[in-house]
Amino acid sequence: MTRRPRQLKHLIFVLLVLLAHFSSLTTNAVWLIRDYRRFSRDNAEMRDQILAYEEAIVRREVEHVIHMIDAEIEYARGRHATRGTLPADVEAELQEKMLIAIDSIRFGDEGYVFVLGFDGVIRASAQTTDPTGEVISLLLSTVADYPDGAYVEYPWRKLTVGDVTPKMSYIQPVPQWDWVIGAGFYLDDLSATMSERSAAMRRHFWISVLQSSVVLIGVIVATLLLARAIGRRIGAAIETFINDIGAAIVTNETIDQSAQAFTELRSIARSLNGVLREKAAAGRVLSESLAEKEILLREVHHRTKNNLQIVSSILHLQSGSFDDERFRVALSECINRIHSMALVHEHLYQNERLSRIDMSDYLTSLIQSIRAGHEGPTRGRITYSVDVERGVEFGIDLAIPCGLIVTEILSNSIKHAFPVERSGTVALSLRKTGNTFALEVSDDGVGIPGGIDRDQPDTLGMTLLGALTDQISATVTVTTDRGVLWRLEIPAAAATLVTAR
Repeated sequence: MTRRPRQLKHLIFVLLVLLAHFSSLTTNAVWLIRDYRRFSRDNAEMRDQILAYEEAIVRREVEHVIHMIDAEIEYARGRHATRGTLPADVEAELQEKMLIAIDSIRFGDEGYVFVLGFDGVIRASAQTTDPTGEVISLLLSTVADYPDGAYVEYPWRKLTVGDVTPKMSYIQPVPQWDWVIGAGFYLDDLSATMSERSAAMRRHFWISVLQSSVVLIGVIVATLLLARAIGRRIGAAIETFINDIGAAIVTNETIDQSAQAFTELRSIARSLNGVLREKAAAGRVLSESLAEKEILLREVHHRTKNNLQIVSSILHLQSGSFDDERFRVALSECINRIHSMALVHEHLYQNERLSRIDMSDYLTSLIQSIRAGHEGPTRGRITYSVDVERGVEFGIDLAIPCGLIVTEILSNSIKHAFPVERSGTVALSLRKTGNTFALEVSDDGVGIPGGIDRDQPDTLGMTLLGALTDQISATVTVTTDRGVLWRLEIPAAAATLVTAR
Protein backbone atom coordinates (compact mmCIF):
# COMPACT_ATOMS: atom_id res chain seq x y z
CA MET A 1 0.00 0.00 0.00
CA THR A 2 1.50 3.33 -1.06
CA ARG A 3 1.87 5.86 1.74
CA ARG A 4 0.17 9.11 0.93
CA PRO A 5 2.69 11.95 1.16
CA ARG A 6 2.04 14.73 3.59
CA GLN A 7 1.79 18.28 2.35
CA LEU A 8 4.09 21.01 3.50
CA LYS A 9 1.13 23.35 3.92
CA HIS A 10 -0.32 21.02 6.59
CA LEU A 11 2.91 21.16 8.57
CA ILE A 12 3.03 24.92 8.17
CA PHE A 13 -0.58 25.10 9.41
CA VAL A 14 0.38 23.16 12.55
CA LEU A 15 3.24 25.56 13.19
CA LEU A 16 0.89 28.53 12.71
CA VAL A 17 -1.58 27.04 15.21
CA LEU A 18 1.21 26.63 17.75
CA LEU A 19 2.34 30.17 17.12
CA ALA A 20 -1.25 31.34 17.66
CA HIS A 21 -1.35 29.56 21.03
CA PHE A 22 1.96 31.08 21.92
CA SER A 23 0.66 34.52 20.97
CA SER A 24 -2.52 33.96 23.02
CA LEU A 25 -0.57 32.97 26.11
CA THR A 26 1.73 35.92 25.66
CA THR A 27 -1.30 38.20 25.36
CA ASN A 28 -2.76 36.75 28.55
CA ALA A 29 0.47 37.39 30.37
CA VAL A 30 0.43 40.98 29.13
CA TRP A 31 -3.15 41.37 30.34
CA LEU A 32 -2.23 39.96 33.74
CA ILE A 33 0.61 42.42 34.06
CA ARG A 34 -1.67 45.24 32.99
CA ASP A 35 -4.32 44.16 35.52
CA TYR A 36 -1.72 44.10 38.27
CA ARG A 37 -0.61 47.59 37.38
CA ARG A 38 -4.22 48.70 37.25
CA PHE A 39 -4.79 47.15 40.69
CA SER A 40 -1.85 49.09 42.04
CA ARG A 41 -3.17 52.31 40.52
CA ASP A 42 -6.75 51.69 41.71
CA ASN A 43 -5.78 50.75 45.26
CA ALA A 44 -6.67 54.19 46.58
CA GLU A 45 -9.98 54.12 44.74
CA MET A 46 -10.78 50.75 46.30
CA ARG A 47 -9.99 52.18 49.74
CA ASP A 48 -12.45 55.01 49.12
CA GLN A 49 -15.09 52.54 48.03
CA ILE A 50 -14.62 50.38 51.15
CA LEU A 51 -14.64 53.52 53.30
CA ALA A 52 -17.92 54.59 51.73
CA TYR A 53 -19.33 51.14 52.29
CA GLU A 54 -18.38 51.17 56.00
CA GLU A 55 -19.76 54.69 56.37
CA ALA A 56 -23.02 53.57 54.88
CA ILE A 57 -23.23 50.68 57.35
CA VAL A 58 -22.72 52.83 60.46
CA ARG A 59 -25.09 55.51 59.18
CA ARG A 60 -27.71 52.85 58.54
CA GLU A 61 -27.30 51.59 62.13
CA VAL A 62 -27.68 55.10 63.55
CA GLU A 63 -30.71 55.90 61.43
CA HIS A 64 -32.22 52.55 62.35
CA VAL A 65 -31.87 53.34 66.07
CA ILE A 66 -33.36 56.83 65.62
CA HIS A 67 -36.30 55.36 63.69
CA MET A 68 -36.75 52.83 66.48
CA ILE A 69 -36.77 55.63 69.11
CA ASP A 70 -39.29 57.64 67.11
CA ALA A 71 -41.48 54.59 66.72
CA GLU A 72 -41.36 53.82 70.45
CA ILE A 73 -42.22 57.44 71.31
CA GLU A 74 -45.20 57.41 68.96
CA TYR A 75 -46.34 54.12 70.36
CA ALA A 76 -46.11 55.42 73.94
CA ARG A 77 -48.06 58.57 73.01
CA GLY A 78 -50.77 56.47 71.44
CA ARG A 79 -51.00 54.24 74.46
CA HIS A 80 -51.31 57.23 76.80
CA ALA A 81 -53.56 59.17 74.44
CA THR A 82 -51.36 62.21 74.25
CA ARG A 83 -49.79 64.14 71.40
CA GLY A 84 -47.44 66.16 73.52
CA THR A 85 -44.88 65.39 76.14
CA LEU A 86 -45.08 62.04 77.80
CA PRO A 87 -45.33 61.81 81.55
CA ALA A 88 -41.89 61.97 83.15
CA ASP A 89 -42.03 58.47 84.57
CA VAL A 90 -43.18 57.01 81.25
CA GLU A 91 -40.48 58.87 79.35
CA ALA A 92 -37.82 57.76 81.84
CA GLU A 93 -38.96 54.18 81.55
CA LEU A 94 -38.94 54.39 77.77
CA GLN A 95 -35.43 55.90 77.73
CA GLU A 96 -34.17 53.11 79.99
CA LYS A 97 -35.73 50.53 77.71
CA MET A 98 -34.12 52.09 74.63
CA LEU A 99 -30.71 52.34 76.31
CA ILE A 100 -30.82 48.63 77.10
CA ALA A 101 -31.79 47.83 73.51
CA ILE A 102 -29.11 50.11 72.04
CA ASP A 103 -26.43 48.70 74.34
CA SER A 104 -27.03 45.24 72.95
CA ILE A 105 -26.57 46.20 69.27
CA ARG A 106 -23.39 44.77 67.69
CA PHE A 107 -22.14 44.58 64.09
CA GLY A 108 -18.84 43.08 63.09
CA ASP A 109 -16.05 42.49 65.58
CA GLU A 110 -15.79 46.08 66.82
CA GLY A 111 -19.09 47.64 65.77
CA TYR A 112 -21.62 48.99 68.31
CA VAL A 113 -24.01 51.90 68.79
CA PHE A 114 -23.39 54.46 71.53
CA VAL A 115 -25.57 57.14 73.18
CA LEU A 116 -24.07 60.43 74.43
CA GLY A 117 -26.09 62.97 76.36
CA PHE A 118 -25.95 66.67 75.62
CA ASP A 119 -24.50 66.99 79.10
CA GLY A 120 -21.42 65.01 78.06
CA VAL A 121 -22.38 61.80 79.87
CA ILE A 122 -22.11 58.55 77.99
CA ARG A 123 -25.48 56.83 78.45
CA ALA A 124 -24.80 53.62 76.47
CA SER A 125 -21.58 52.34 74.90
CA ALA A 126 -19.36 49.27 74.81
CA GLN A 127 -16.51 51.62 75.75
CA THR A 128 -17.34 54.42 78.22
CA THR A 129 -13.89 55.92 78.86
CA ASP A 130 -12.70 58.88 76.78
CA PRO A 131 -9.01 57.98 76.04
CA THR A 132 -7.96 61.61 75.47
CA GLY A 133 -10.60 63.58 77.37
CA GLU A 134 -11.38 65.60 74.25
CA VAL A 135 -13.48 63.18 72.20
CA ILE A 136 -16.82 63.95 73.93
CA SER A 137 -16.33 67.69 73.39
CA LEU A 138 -15.49 67.02 69.72
CA LEU A 139 -18.66 64.96 69.27
CA LEU A 140 -20.91 67.59 70.93
CA SER A 141 -19.41 70.45 68.93
CA THR A 142 -19.84 68.49 65.69
CA VAL A 143 -23.52 67.81 66.46
CA ALA A 144 -24.03 71.49 67.23
CA ASP A 145 -22.51 72.41 63.85
CA TYR A 146 -24.30 69.64 61.90
CA PRO A 147 -27.70 69.00 63.51
CA ASP A 148 -28.73 66.75 60.60
CA GLY A 149 -25.85 64.36 61.27
CA ALA A 150 -22.16 64.15 60.35
CA TYR A 151 -19.10 61.91 60.18
CA VAL A 152 -16.34 62.60 62.63
CA GLU A 153 -12.92 60.97 63.12
CA TYR A 154 -11.37 60.62 66.57
CA PRO A 155 -9.13 58.22 68.57
CA TRP A 156 -10.92 55.53 70.59
CA ARG A 157 -10.06 52.32 72.37
CA LYS A 158 -10.89 49.04 70.65
CA LEU A 159 -12.92 46.34 72.33
CA THR A 160 -10.82 43.32 71.44
CA VAL A 161 -7.24 44.47 71.91
CA GLY A 162 -7.62 47.60 73.99
CA ASP A 163 -5.47 49.73 71.69
CA VAL A 164 -6.40 53.32 70.93
CA THR A 165 -6.76 53.67 67.15
CA PRO A 166 -8.43 56.14 64.79
CA LYS A 167 -12.21 55.65 64.55
CA MET A 168 -14.75 57.07 62.10
CA SER A 169 -18.28 57.50 63.46
CA TYR A 170 -21.58 58.84 62.18
CA ILE A 171 -23.48 60.86 64.83
CA GLN A 172 -26.97 62.36 64.78
CA PRO A 173 -28.86 64.14 67.60
CA VAL A 174 -32.19 63.13 69.15
CA PRO A 175 -33.29 66.61 70.36
CA GLN A 176 -36.40 65.51 72.31
CA TRP A 177 -34.24 63.45 74.66
CA ASP A 178 -31.00 65.55 74.40
CA TRP A 179 -29.18 62.50 73.08
CA VAL A 180 -26.51 61.97 70.44
CA ILE A 181 -26.73 58.58 68.68
CA GLY A 182 -23.55 57.34 67.03
CA ALA A 183 -21.91 54.28 65.51
CA GLY A 184 -18.50 53.86 63.98
CA PHE A 185 -15.72 51.67 62.63
CA TYR A 186 -11.99 51.60 63.24
CA LEU A 187 -9.83 52.85 60.37
CA ASP A 188 -7.05 50.36 61.08
CA ASP A 189 -9.57 47.58 60.41
CA LEU A 190 -10.19 49.24 57.06
CA SER A 191 -6.43 49.19 56.33
CA ALA A 192 -6.24 45.57 57.37
CA THR A 193 -9.14 44.74 55.07
CA MET A 194 -7.38 46.57 52.25
CA SER A 195 -4.16 44.70 52.95
CA GLU A 196 -5.97 41.36 52.99
CA ARG A 197 -7.72 42.10 49.73
CA SER A 198 -4.50 43.34 48.16
CA ALA A 199 -2.66 40.23 49.32
CA ALA A 200 -5.46 38.00 48.02
CA MET A 201 -5.42 39.74 44.67
CA ARG A 202 -1.63 39.57 44.56
CA ARG A 203 -1.71 35.85 45.34
CA HIS A 204 -4.33 35.35 42.65
CA PHE A 205 -2.20 37.30 40.19
CA TRP A 206 0.96 35.31 40.87
CA ILE A 207 -0.94 32.02 40.76
CA SER A 208 -2.32 33.07 37.36
CA VAL A 209 1.18 34.07 36.24
CA LEU A 210 2.57 30.74 37.44
CA GLN A 211 -0.17 28.78 35.69
CA SER A 212 0.28 30.78 32.49
CA SER A 213 4.06 30.36 32.71
CA VAL A 214 3.76 26.59 33.13
CA VAL A 215 1.37 26.36 30.20
CA LEU A 216 3.54 28.73 28.18
CA ILE A 217 6.69 26.73 28.89
CA GLY A 218 4.85 23.55 27.96
CA VAL A 219 3.67 25.07 24.70
CA ILE A 220 7.16 26.40 23.94
CA VAL A 221 8.76 23.02 24.63
CA ALA A 222 6.11 21.24 22.56
CA THR A 223 6.54 23.79 19.78
CA LEU A 224 10.33 23.42 19.79
CA LEU A 225 10.15 19.64 19.81
CA LEU A 226 7.57 19.58 17.06
CA ALA A 227 9.44 22.21 15.05
CA ARG A 228 12.64 20.19 15.46
CA ALA A 229 10.91 17.03 14.30
CA ILE A 230 9.28 18.84 11.40
CA GLY A 231 12.58 20.56 10.54
CA ARG A 232 14.39 17.23 10.50
CA ARG A 233 11.70 15.69 8.34
CA ILE A 234 11.71 18.60 5.92
CA GLY A 235 15.53 18.74 5.94
CA ALA A 236 15.82 15.02 5.22
CA ALA A 237 13.23 15.30 2.45
CA ILE A 238 15.01 18.27 0.87
CA GLU A 239 18.41 16.56 1.19
CA THR A 240 17.02 13.45 -0.51
CA PHE A 241 15.49 15.63 -3.19
CA ILE A 242 18.78 17.47 -3.81
CA ASN A 243 20.70 14.19 -3.97
CA ASP A 244 18.16 12.81 -6.44
CA ILE A 245 18.56 15.94 -8.58
CA GLY A 246 22.36 15.60 -8.53
CA ALA A 247 22.15 11.91 -9.44
CA ALA A 248 19.67 12.66 -12.22
CA ILE A 249 21.95 15.34 -13.68
CA VAL A 250 25.00 13.04 -13.58
CA THR A 251 23.25 9.94 -14.93
CA ASN A 252 20.83 11.74 -17.27
CA GLU A 253 17.99 9.83 -15.66
CA THR A 254 14.70 11.13 -14.27
CA ILE A 255 13.97 11.77 -10.60
CA ASP A 256 11.97 9.13 -8.73
CA GLN A 257 8.82 11.06 -7.82
CA SER A 258 7.45 8.36 -5.51
CA ALA A 259 10.55 8.67 -3.28
CA GLN A 260 9.70 12.27 -2.38
CA ALA A 261 8.04 12.80 1.02
CA PHE A 262 5.94 15.86 0.15
CA THR A 263 3.52 16.55 -2.67
CA GLU A 264 5.22 19.88 -3.38
CA LEU A 265 8.53 18.12 -3.94
CA ARG A 266 6.80 15.58 -6.15
CA SER A 267 5.36 18.42 -8.22
CA ILE A 268 8.82 20.01 -8.55
CA ALA A 269 10.31 16.61 -9.44
CA ARG A 270 7.67 16.18 -12.13
CA SER A 271 8.58 19.54 -13.65
CA LEU A 272 12.31 18.83 -13.41
CA ASN A 273 11.82 15.46 -15.08
CA GLY A 274 10.33 17.27 -18.05
CA VAL A 275 13.37 19.56 -18.18
CA LEU A 276 15.74 16.60 -17.82
CA ARG A 277 14.02 14.74 -20.66
CA GLU A 278 14.34 17.81 -22.88
CA LYS A 279 17.99 18.16 -21.80
CA ALA A 280 18.68 14.50 -22.58
CA ALA A 281 17.06 14.81 -25.99
CA ALA A 282 19.01 17.99 -26.73
CA GLY A 283 22.19 16.31 -25.45
CA ARG A 284 21.71 13.38 -27.78
CA VAL A 285 21.20 15.70 -30.73
CA LEU A 286 24.25 17.75 -29.71
CA SER A 287 26.38 14.64 -29.22
CA GLU A 288 25.41 13.35 -32.62
CA SER A 289 26.18 16.72 -34.17
CA LEU A 290 29.54 16.96 -32.39
CA ALA A 291 30.41 13.42 -33.42
CA GLU A 292 29.66 14.26 -37.03
CA LYS A 293 31.70 17.46 -36.83
CA GLU A 294 34.58 15.62 -35.16
CA ILE A 295 34.59 13.05 -37.92
CA LEU A 296 34.57 15.78 -40.54
CA LEU A 297 37.37 17.67 -38.77
CA ARG A 298 39.51 14.57 -38.48
CA GLU A 299 38.91 13.94 -42.15
CA VAL A 300 39.95 17.53 -42.95
CA HIS A 301 43.20 17.14 -40.99
CA HIS A 302 43.82 13.76 -42.58
CA ARG A 303 43.27 15.07 -46.06
CA THR A 304 45.35 18.17 -45.35
CA LYS A 305 48.20 15.97 -44.15
CA ASN A 306 47.85 13.73 -47.24
CA ASN A 307 47.78 16.74 -49.57
CA LEU A 308 50.88 18.19 -47.95
CA GLN A 309 52.62 14.84 -48.31
CA ILE A 310 51.64 14.78 -51.99
CA VAL A 311 53.09 18.25 -52.42
CA SER A 312 56.23 17.12 -50.57
CA SER A 313 56.54 14.03 -52.80
CA ILE A 314 56.09 16.12 -55.94
CA LEU A 315 58.82 18.51 -54.81
CA HIS A 316 61.08 15.56 -53.98
CA LEU A 317 60.55 14.11 -57.45
CA GLN A 318 61.09 17.48 -59.00
CA SER A 319 64.38 17.95 -57.17
CA GLY A 320 65.75 14.88 -58.90
CA SER A 321 65.43 16.60 -62.26
CA PHE A 322 67.83 19.41 -61.34
CA ASP A 323 71.58 19.15 -61.74
CA ASP A 324 72.16 22.34 -59.77
CA GLU A 325 72.81 21.46 -56.11
CA ARG A 326 71.41 24.77 -54.96
CA PHE A 327 67.98 23.95 -56.43
CA ARG A 328 67.98 20.56 -54.81
CA VAL A 329 68.94 22.04 -51.41
CA ALA A 330 66.23 24.72 -51.70
CA LEU A 331 63.60 22.11 -52.61
CA SER A 332 64.79 19.92 -49.73
CA GLU A 333 64.35 22.79 -47.31
CA CYS A 334 60.82 23.42 -48.66
CA ILE A 335 60.06 19.71 -48.24
CA ASN A 336 61.19 19.88 -44.59
CA ARG A 337 58.97 22.90 -43.99
CA ILE A 338 55.97 21.24 -45.59
CA HIS A 339 56.62 18.08 -43.62
CA SER A 340 56.66 20.01 -40.32
CA MET A 341 53.18 21.36 -41.16
CA ALA A 342 51.90 17.97 -42.28
CA LEU A 343 53.15 16.46 -39.05
CA VAL A 344 50.95 18.88 -37.07
CA HIS A 345 47.81 17.75 -38.96
CA GLU A 346 48.85 14.12 -38.50
CA HIS A 347 49.10 14.51 -34.75
CA LEU A 348 45.79 16.40 -34.61
CA TYR A 349 43.67 13.78 -36.37
CA GLN A 350 45.35 11.01 -34.37
CA ASN A 351 44.76 12.84 -31.07
CA GLU A 352 41.54 12.65 -29.05
CA ARG A 353 41.47 16.43 -28.79
CA LEU A 354 41.28 18.04 -32.20
CA SER A 355 41.93 21.59 -31.00
CA ARG A 356 45.33 21.12 -29.29
CA ILE A 357 48.49 19.14 -29.82
CA ASP A 358 50.95 17.69 -27.30
CA MET A 359 54.22 19.50 -28.06
CA SER A 360 56.40 16.78 -26.53
CA ASP A 361 55.19 14.13 -28.96
CA TYR A 362 55.10 16.56 -31.88
CA LEU A 363 58.62 17.99 -31.45
CA THR A 364 60.07 14.52 -30.84
CA SER A 365 58.51 13.30 -34.11
CA LEU A 366 59.65 16.47 -35.91
CA ILE A 367 63.30 16.03 -34.86
CA GLN A 368 63.23 12.41 -35.92
CA SER A 369 61.91 13.48 -39.32
CA ILE A 370 64.56 16.22 -39.72
CA ARG A 371 67.29 13.84 -38.58
CA ALA A 372 66.16 11.25 -41.13
CA GLY A 373 66.34 13.86 -43.89
CA HIS A 374 69.98 14.68 -43.07
CA GLU A 375 71.16 11.26 -41.99
CA GLY A 376 73.51 10.68 -44.91
CA PRO A 377 76.08 13.49 -44.52
CA THR A 378 76.01 13.57 -40.69
CA ARG A 379 75.56 9.92 -39.78
CA GLY A 380 77.04 9.20 -36.38
CA ARG A 381 78.49 12.66 -35.85
CA ILE A 382 75.50 14.52 -34.36
CA THR A 383 73.69 13.69 -31.15
CA TYR A 384 70.12 14.92 -30.72
CA SER A 385 68.73 15.93 -27.32
CA VAL A 386 65.04 16.64 -26.73
CA ASP A 387 63.74 18.01 -23.40
CA VAL A 388 60.09 19.08 -23.66
CA GLU A 389 57.97 19.51 -20.54
CA ARG A 390 55.10 17.06 -20.44
CA GLY A 391 51.62 18.53 -20.56
CA VAL A 392 52.51 21.51 -22.75
CA GLU A 393 49.87 21.77 -25.44
CA PHE A 394 49.53 24.29 -28.26
CA GLY A 395 46.76 24.95 -30.70
CA ILE A 396 47.31 24.58 -34.43
CA ASP A 397 47.88 28.33 -34.91
CA LEU A 398 50.84 28.21 -32.52
CA ALA A 399 52.11 24.68 -33.19
CA ILE A 400 52.69 25.21 -36.93
CA PRO A 401 54.81 28.41 -36.53
CA CYS A 402 56.81 26.73 -33.73
CA GLY A 403 57.35 23.66 -35.91
CA LEU A 404 58.57 25.81 -38.82
CA ILE A 405 60.89 27.77 -36.49
CA VAL A 406 62.40 24.56 -35.08
CA THR A 407 62.77 23.15 -38.60
CA GLU A 408 64.67 26.23 -39.82
CA ILE A 409 67.02 26.43 -36.84
CA LEU A 410 67.76 22.68 -36.72
CA SER A 411 68.31 22.48 -40.46
CA ASN A 412 70.82 25.35 -40.28
CA SER A 413 72.61 23.72 -37.32
CA ILE A 414 72.87 20.35 -39.10
CA LYS A 415 74.12 21.92 -42.33
CA HIS A 416 76.51 24.57 -40.99
CA ALA A 417 77.49 23.86 -37.36
CA PHE A 418 79.37 20.63 -37.97
CA PRO A 419 81.83 20.62 -40.90
CA VAL A 420 83.32 17.36 -42.15
CA GLU A 421 84.68 15.14 -39.38
CA ARG A 422 83.31 17.49 -36.59
CA SER A 423 80.80 15.98 -34.16
CA GLY A 424 78.52 17.63 -31.64
CA THR A 425 75.09 17.92 -30.13
CA VAL A 426 71.90 19.60 -31.22
CA ALA A 427 69.52 20.28 -28.30
CA LEU A 428 65.87 21.29 -28.12
CA SER A 429 63.94 22.23 -24.98
CA LEU A 430 60.51 23.69 -24.26
CA ARG A 431 59.34 24.64 -20.78
CA LYS A 432 56.77 26.89 -19.15
CA THR A 433 58.35 29.54 -16.94
CA GLY A 434 55.87 31.84 -15.27
CA ASN A 435 53.70 33.51 -17.87
CA THR A 436 55.86 32.46 -20.86
CA PHE A 437 56.94 29.34 -22.74
CA ALA A 438 60.73 29.16 -23.19
CA LEU A 439 61.74 27.44 -26.46
CA GLU A 440 65.48 26.89 -26.85
CA VAL A 441 67.26 25.37 -29.86
CA SER A 442 71.07 25.14 -29.62
CA ASP A 443 74.17 23.42 -30.97
CA ASP A 444 77.80 23.27 -29.86
CA GLY A 445 79.19 23.60 -33.34
CA VAL A 446 81.52 26.15 -34.89
CA GLY A 447 79.15 29.03 -34.22
CA ILE A 448 78.76 32.15 -36.32
CA PRO A 449 81.86 34.36 -35.99
CA GLY A 450 80.19 37.45 -37.38
CA GLY A 451 76.96 36.96 -35.47
CA ILE A 452 73.44 37.21 -36.89
CA ASP A 453 71.83 40.43 -38.07
CA ARG A 454 68.11 39.69 -37.67
CA ASP A 455 67.14 43.17 -38.80
CA GLN A 456 68.65 42.60 -42.27
CA PRO A 457 68.15 38.91 -43.13
CA ASP A 458 70.12 37.71 -46.15
CA THR A 459 68.45 34.32 -46.63
CA LEU A 460 64.92 32.99 -46.99
CA GLY A 461 65.31 31.00 -43.78
CA MET A 462 66.20 34.08 -41.73
CA THR A 463 63.33 35.98 -43.32
CA LEU A 464 60.91 33.20 -42.37
CA LEU A 465 62.27 33.14 -38.81
CA GLY A 466 61.67 36.85 -38.43
CA ALA A 467 58.11 36.62 -39.79
CA LEU A 468 57.21 33.55 -37.71
CA THR A 469 58.53 34.93 -34.41
CA ASP A 470 56.62 38.16 -34.99
CA GLN A 471 53.47 36.11 -35.72
CA ILE A 472 53.56 34.42 -32.30
CA SER A 473 54.74 37.60 -30.47
CA ALA A 474 57.92 35.85 -29.32
CA THR A 475 60.93 37.60 -27.81
CA VAL A 476 64.08 36.24 -29.51
CA THR A 477 67.60 36.10 -28.09
CA VAL A 478 70.49 34.64 -30.15
CA THR A 479 73.86 33.75 -28.66
CA THR A 480 76.64 32.80 -31.14
CA ASP A 481 79.70 32.15 -28.94
CA ARG A 482 80.55 28.45 -28.42
CA GLY A 483 77.91 27.38 -30.88
CA VAL A 484 74.52 28.98 -31.49
CA LEU A 485 71.65 29.29 -28.99
CA TRP A 486 68.22 30.48 -30.07
CA ARG A 487 65.94 31.37 -27.15
CA LEU A 488 62.31 32.27 -27.84
CA GLU A 489 60.04 33.47 -25.04
CA ILE A 490 56.46 32.93 -26.16
CA PRO A 491 53.67 34.61 -24.09
CA ALA A 492 51.43 32.04 -22.41
CA ALA A 493 48.47 34.17 -23.55
CA ALA A 494 49.32 33.19 -27.14
CA ALA A 495 48.44 29.56 -26.40
CA THR A 496 45.19 30.67 -24.71
CA LEU A 497 44.22 32.91 -27.62
CA VAL A 498 44.68 30.04 -30.01
CA THR A 499 42.09 28.02 -28.12
CA ALA A 500 39.71 30.99 -27.96
CA ARG A 501 39.89 31.46 -31.69
